[in-house]
Amino acid sequence: MRSLADGFRQRLELALRLLALAAIAVLIWQVRRPEAEGGTVIADREALTTTLARWTIDGPAAAHVVIDTIPDREQREWMRALRGAGTSLTWSLRDSALAPLVAVTEPLARPDGGARLLVSAGGERDVALSDGGGLIDSIAVGTGGAAIELPTPGSALALDAAASWATTSLRDSLIVRPVLVLGAAEWESKFTIAALEESGWQVAARLAVAPGVEVTQSAPSPIDTSRFSLAIVLDSVGPAVAAQLARYVRSGGGLVIGARAARLPALAAMGAGPAGERVAGIAGGVRSASPLDGLAIVPVARLREGALAVERRGRLVTAAARRVGAGRVVQLAYEDTWRWRMLGGDDAPAAHRAWWSRVASSVAFAPLAAPRLISEVDEAPYPSLVSTVGGPSPVPSKPGGAPAVAHWWWLLYALIAVALLAEWASRRLRGAA
Repeated sequence: MRSLADGFRQRLELALRLLALAAIAVLIWQVRRPEAEGGTVIADREALTTTLARWTIDGPAAAHVVIDTIPDREQREWMRALRGAGTSLTWSLRDSALAPLVAVTEPLARPDGGARLLVSAGGERDVALSDGGGLIDSIAVGTGGAAIELPTPGSALALDAAASWATTSLRDSLIVRPVLVLGAAEWESKFTIAALEESGWQVAARLAVAPGVEVTQSAPSPIDTSRFSLAIVLDSVGPAVAAQLARYVRSGGGLVIGARAARLPALAAMGAGPAGERVAGIAGGVRSASPLDGLAIVPVARLREGALAVERRGRLVTAAARRVGAGRVVQLAYEDTWRWRMLGGDDAPAAHRAWWSRVASSVAFAPLAAPRLISEVDEAPYPSLVSTVGGPSPVPSKPGGAPAVAHWWWLLYALIAVALLAEWASRRLRGAA
């Protein structure tokens, strides 16, 4: 007759065997279930969408994707959602030469409109630029990026390089107001006004012809940002006007200080630095490839804190900019720029006109108009991918093709071994076969 102890031991042996079988079943299920290994997938943009859809259903514990192009916005959000749902999702680049393109379009403060395209490609690369009508041109982007001035784009701009891409569009437009020119009634004032007007700027002027006598052109008073985008001072101005200019700049207005005006004590505090000694231009230089070298200059002797050199002739600073309050100031060292226009080559009038318009645009106060309605753009897909999902990581290694094993699986192996050994030992001790 079977004793109670034998009955208990048999039930214990059965429980141990069932426990071992259950642990084995769990291991088999973990190995064979779809999400046990999301695996490493090499995917282009279309294949990535299919893979993400499968992983959304299977819910892998861990997965890695090797991409040959940057995922689009929807795919990046999908990858972030998978990570948020508990999947350890990592990624890496199939081609290390992939360019992390970033592109931004900003409006120019010019009466004829236009935009500045700023591009960074993570190094020196040629970037293809296109719009809704097709390819526009190829841009040589250096290590420090590139800035290109364009006509106002009618549609989004697309950039493509080394399996990377970005899209950008002009979001805003600007309100550009007239320019105020202050100085003496002489050649420099005459041709500066002509250059600006030919570029489309509305110009108001106050020009001194004798002590206490001025000629004016559409020049309302006082000087403030509701009337003018910038002021250009080419020669001496009185203390009252200088005080108005100081208030105007601090409230956001732009100011260009010419070489002669830079010596005025009333304007010196707003300039980029004290004026140095006059340096003669290179004889015949206005007809060379660098026509500004033919002009006499009064260089900026020493840059004030916060000032930035914009142009140089050798070591001499010929143009510098700084912030004053909410406004911007550019100090020019060139004397008699009209000589460039009159004595230069065939393209001198157009070049002189473009140069003055660019100087004015660089400091102009131009508030935003109503934002433009644009299509969705993706200006920084690579940084967005890193921000959304994390940076690239190495491809997980799986020696011999075996699946990666979680640490807690070893507990199941130990449990199986202990349960089977305990059952075998119990059976041997009670003399069972």
